[in-house]
Amino acid sequence: HLRGLGTPKEGREAARSGQYDTLHKIYSAHLKTPQAREQMDELAALVKSTGPVCLLCYERDHAHCHRQWIAEIIEDRDQVRVENLVAPQV
Repeated sequence: HLRGLGTPKEGREAARSGQYDTLHKIYSAHLKTPQAREQMDELAALVKSTGPVCLLCYERDHAHCHRQWIAEIIEDRDQVRVENLVAPQV
C-alpha cells in the first residue's frame, strides 16, 4: 500500500460529487508533494524489478480515477505498457 499516492480527502469528496476536473486539479497538486514523489519512484522501481503490478481503487471507471493518472505518468516516464482491467457489468 503506497499511502502517499492516495487521493486527499477533498479530492475524494470532489470525485463523489462528480467534479472530476476538481479532482484532477487537487490530485495533480498532491503528486508534487515529497511523499507522493517518493512513492511514485517506489512504484516505478517495483514495476521495473518485478514486472506487472495492479493499481487498485474504489472508483470503478479508470477514466475518473487517480490510478489512471499514476499509470500514465509511469507509462510515459518509464516506457511501460498500461492495460486497464475492467470487470463486466452484471
